[in-house]
Amino acid sequence: MFLEAPAKKKSPPRGYDPVQAARHIFGIAWLRYTLVVCLLLVLSFPFYNWLYLAPALRDQLTRYNEAEARRTAVHLMRHLEIGSQPLMEADLPEGLPRAVSELQEDYQLIKLKLFAASGKVIYSTAPEDVGDVNRRPYFSEKLAKGEIYSRFVRKGGLTLEDQPVTQDLMEIYIPIMKDRDFSGALEIYYDVSAAQAHLSGLLRISSFASTLIAAGMTIIVLLLLFKAGQAMLARQAAEKELRQAREALEARVAQRTGELIRSNEELQQEIGQRRQAKTALLESETRFRMLIETIPHGLREIDTLGTITFVNSAHARIYGYSEKELVGKPMFELGADEHERQELQEHLTYLLEHFPQPSPWYGRERTKAGRVIDVQIDWNYKLDPEGRILGLITVISDITHRKQAEKALLDNIKFMNTLIDTIPNPVFFKDDQGVFLGCNTAYAETIGLPKEQIFGRRLIDLTGITFKETAEHYHSQDLLMISAPGIRILEDQLITADGEQRDYILFKATFRNAEGQVAGLVGIMLDITTRKKVEKELKESKALFESFMHHLPGLAFMKNLNGHYLYVNRAFSKFTGHDTAGLLGLCDNQVWDARTALQLQENDQTVLQARAAANLMEIVRLPDLQERYLLTTRFPIFQENTLTALGGIAIDVTERTESEYRQQQLERQLKQAQKMEALGTLAGGIAHDFNNILAAIIGYTQIALTDTQKDSSLYGYLKHVLAAGERAGDLVRQILTFSRKSEVEPKPIQIKTVVKEVLKLVRATLPVTIEIVRDISSDVVVLADPVQIHQIMMNLCANSGYAMRAKGGKLTISMTDLTVDEILASRSAGLKPGRYLKLTVADTGEGIAGEHIERIFDPFFTTKPKGEGTGMGLSVVHGIVSSLKGAVTVKSAPGQGARFDVYLPVFQGEPAEIKSLGTALPTGTERILLVDDEVFQTDMLRHMLGLLGYKVRSCNSGNEALALLKQDTFASDLVITDMVMPEMTGDDLAEQILRLRPGLPIILCTGYSENITEERAKALGIRAFALKPLTMEDLSRLIRQVLDSKEVLP
Repeated sequence: MFLEAPAKKKSPPRGYDPVQAARHIFGIAWLRYTLVVCLLLVLSFPFYNWLYLAPALRDQLTRYNEAEARRTAVHLMRHLEIGSQPLMEADLPEGLPRAVSELQEDYQLIKLKLFAASGKVIYSTAPEDVGDVNRRPYFSEKLAKGEIYSRFVRKGGLTLEDQPVTQDLMEIYIPIMKDRDFSGALEIYYDVSAAQAHLSGLLRISSFASTLIAAGMTIIVLLLLFKAGQAMLARQAAEKELRQAREALEARVAQRTGELIRSNEELQQEIGQRRQAKTALLESETRFRMLIETIPHGLREIDTLGTITFVNSAHARIYGYSEKELVGKPMFELGADEHERQELQEHLTYLLEHFPQPSPWYGRERTKAGRVIDVQIDWNYKLDPEGRILGLITVISDITHRKQAEKALLDNIKFMNTLIDTIPNPVFFKDDQGVFLGCNTAYAETIGLPKEQIFGRRLIDLTGITFKETAEHYHSQDLLMISAPGIRILEDQLITADGEQRDYILFKATFRNAEGQVAGLVGIMLDITTRKKVEKELKESKALFESFMHHLPGLAFMKNLNGHYLYVNRAFSKFTGHDTAGLLGLCDNQVWDARTALQLQENDQTVLQARAAANLMEIVRLPDLQERYLLTTRFPIFQENTLTALGGIAIDVTERTESEYRQQQLERQLKQAQKMEALGTLAGGIAHDFNNILAAIIGYTQIALTDTQKDSSLYGYLKHVLAAGERAGDLVRQILTFSRKSEVEPKPIQIKTVVKEVLKLVRATLPVTIEIVRDISSDVVVLADPVQIHQIMMNLCANSGYAMRAKGGKLTISMTDLTVDEILASRSAGLKPGRYLKLTVADTGEGIAGEHIERIFDPFFTTKPKGEGTGMGLSVVHGIVSSLKGAVTVKSAPGQGARFDVYLPVFQGEPAEIKSLGTALPTGTERILLVDDEVFQTDMLRHMLGLLGYKVRSCNSGNEALALLKQDTFASDLVITDMVMPEMTGDDLAEQILRLRPGLPIILCTGYSENITEERAKALGIRAFALKPLTMEDLSRLIRQVLDSKEVLP
């Protein structure tokens, strides 16, 4: 033990005078620098107030006044609509002085001026300023560029216009912009005396406060430094006294050191003995801990209440809970569900009460992640020295994968049994002694025994089978195969359970066990009874075929894929004059002349490539140079879905060809008319709704164009939308035109003018590799619409240009006068004897395949790739020519170009004058009433007509429109109504409106309707009849035409 040193008396605290403390402070460098930095920081407050705070407040006042002036100017411009038109003194609103007076009262304005773009004062609250011109630089350099210009003027100073002021004010100039163009400016004088006085007061208070803060901080810094100096002096004195005490203590420590050394030696000896015992204990604990932590099974200790007292790391890996999360919690919470938890609790109670021998417990528990696992819990009792149960030590094994593997194995066995049972062929498998291990249902049904009587027995042991006599033979074959393992295929007969003898092919193979030894064999039986029967029938069929072909009057043949004859019948040999055997192996070049052979070979390839039968009319030349017409059916021959040959049957139809040709022409004409009638019905059905949709697309696009800058990308996009809408409208009109659902008014015209205009357009669209040759020598007049002729030419020229797009060529357009006689009329369907204009469009392009010629005038038929054609061009041509009582013919062959001849009857008379429309959109100020059941239609037309200057009201039903007109009969100058509406149609509405106000102009619009025509509309008193979609140009001209007409219909 240490001896206690006598305690010293504490000396009273020593005081230090300020001079001594100050000298100590200035003697230490870091205290000296600290004092200087603090003094500089204190002195920065007044400078901050003078250099930053005061200018910031003045700048904030200026920005506030500018914002207030801007709001004042915007309020004035919106109230009086200043900015929507050029600022001129003569056009100033009458309410301007009153509005300015209100603003002066509301916003405390001293003065307000309104400048034109030239700088001239056109209005001022001081009338003497009106007429002055502002030519100062800020007007042209800032205001004219859209920038606000402001300036603070103190009391007694001068404004920008050199006028003295008697109070502080803010002089602000605000530009007035129209579509980014400078239209004028506003000058506003704000009285800011009060705000300036308030700002000056704030600055004085801020200056005083900063000075006061600086003085206070200076005092605090000096006081802190003085106290720090005193504390440091006191610390020096204390350190001196501490050194003296330490020296005395060291002397006493040296005295006791000897005693401690002796005691320490004894203690070290005792510590060494204890350390050896502790090391042995730690090694034992480490081995036990390593054993617990390395085993793959989870260890869990619980007390008699089921509370967890310990878990190892493997337990944490299995369950996802750490030892800290589980210790102290009931193990029952790990149960997968309430039933599992209840069973586990009951089992623990049973163990504690009856003390049975340990045995595994199987259950289902839930991990921290929520996954349910299957576990095997092996356990033993944890006893105290007296043998009392303290709890249980359990070993947890995750057997989820084992359970899943067991289930998968059982499922796999069931699947294999089901799979074998679903095989329609009999299947069996035996061991190396020929004992049945299994079979499928098909095998059991074949031999007529249930599976239970088959399994575990040899074939020779089975009773009740129908082939008992041959069972020994089959069994011997199986044993022989097991002794010589491999795969064998053999054919045999078997009497099945129904007593029928059937033919089978047996596929047998041996299988080996895990040691590689032959363990048995597997057999599959394939029933070939039906196949053998088919083979017999095939032989009989072949003989029947040979007999049939021998007596067939038609020419029958078969060729291989190379074109060599494999078979010909007697009629074919007789027709060609060759011997039957001599024809086999020959090709067409060796049987026919070159032209006939080429024709037949091309027809063969057409059928082979299409892989489908084709009926073809062929012209062949016999050795005596006689040409015969053959109606040939060629068809591909497949064997097991593989094309192997080509067959054909031909009938000589030379005698009836001429008589049938005319009949075929009439049938094609009837078929074409029926197609057009059907498509016309369809076109009429969709035209109304589709044109309504197009009207909205085109109308809203044109409205959007009026609000869009022409140099913007959006303007280009809208132009594309408008072009697409107009193209869709043209497509509907084309459908209605060729189906004769859209009537046009033909007039006497010389079409050569139209043809020449079309050729100018065509020349611009065709590549330079295509030469255009014109031979337009006819001046005759035909009865047609110029648009129809334009459509005919554009469609025919477009097709010719497409045919020559790759290699170029020559496009020939000719017009000649032609007189059709009886003979020519009889050969061309649709023509009657008389004078015709013949319009020919010919090209040197790819030509048209023979199988396409019959369909080129069908609606929507096209050979162009997807997206490059609609199939409507030639259909429209056919429809137009037919409506003009003409005819169109085509002559073409692959590689030889195409030629279209259009025949139009000549009209005896003078051509009518074709009027042209101007480009300006007429406007007006009349009152128009719109009636349409589609809300988007009325909204679109109201906006469109509003842009044209009209005053528009709209209704969405006929009853609503009548009610509106009954209230004020003379409230509208024109009514525009839709035809098809649910409650009241447009013509009924027009009749009732004309009863209320006879002579009121009415325009009837429709997408399409068979119930109203232009003639019937005029008979009802309707001024104009229009088809949707209508563009803004068409609608504006139609309205002016109706309103400017003085005619009043009855």
